[in-house]
Amino acid sequence: AQIAEGFAPRSLSAEEVGDGLEEWRTLYAALGPTFSSQLGDAPGGDAEASPEHTDAMLRRWIERCLIPPRYQAADAQAAAGKVPGKLPRGSILRGSAVSWLLGKPAELAHLERCFGQGLPGQYLHKSVLLLAGDGDRDPVLLVLLNGPQVGETQQDNTPVFFGGPEQLGGQGVFELRGNVPYRFQGVISFSSRDFEALLELGALEVVQDAPDLAKLLAAPVEQRWELAGGRLDTLKEAADGKLGDIQQSMWYTQFFGLDFPTEM
Repeated sequence: AQIAEGFAPRSLSAEEVGDGLEEWRTLYAALGPTFSSQLGDAPGGDAEASPEHTDAMLRRWIERCLIPPRYQAADAQAAAGKVPGKLPRGSILRGSAVSWLLGKPAELAHLERCFGQGLPGQYLHKSVLLLAGDGDRDPVLLVLLNGPQVGETQQDNTPVFFGGPEQLGGQGVFELRGNVPYRFQGVISFSSRDFEALLELGALEVVQDAPDLAKLLAAPVEQRWELAGGRLDTLKEAADGKLGDIQQSMWYTQFFGLDFPTEM
């Protein structure tokens, strides 16, 4: 059968496709209280992550991965972002509050290589990033500016913060010098292709009229995303942002044993 030109198919939800959640609950209940409690368990035992959080994340996975794009709701598809020209070193970028819930912003093959074979990307949720090299060179190097403290220097007990999951030149600690010195361990690296794709998807965004770096670093970690222009404009964005906060907390607990962010 032919579809009339201009016909817009109705979007489908996870509930209409069939998420199977009730069947899973019945099965877990039949297996006993221990198995039933594991349905929503999160690393670290975060009560906020179970069981409603588990259900919500499963629905979002279904809506992205099992429903064909033509039947997805418009707000379920990644928003197109602006891709600027050559970005200079020192540019500030901001991570989306809604794109990183499932570890990557879209089901693209090269993003699967980027995130699927290594660590998923929930640490980029509401991130503030500094471009440490030129934006058109491979690899593109970024430093996380609102990550958790992971240690301190032996010489003067200066805090050392998580700058990213990849090591640059061994296990060394690096420093951003200025009015507010910032010491960090680890960086984030993307191929220029992946970096451009993340900008196009709106998962990363260049901060226009970015605040001075010293002002940004002087602010508490939990305030830096908003200081860099991050905001939630709708109730849905606020709800998804809360899910992302929990996902990010689970990421840091699972991979680094850290309780972060401390304020959710």
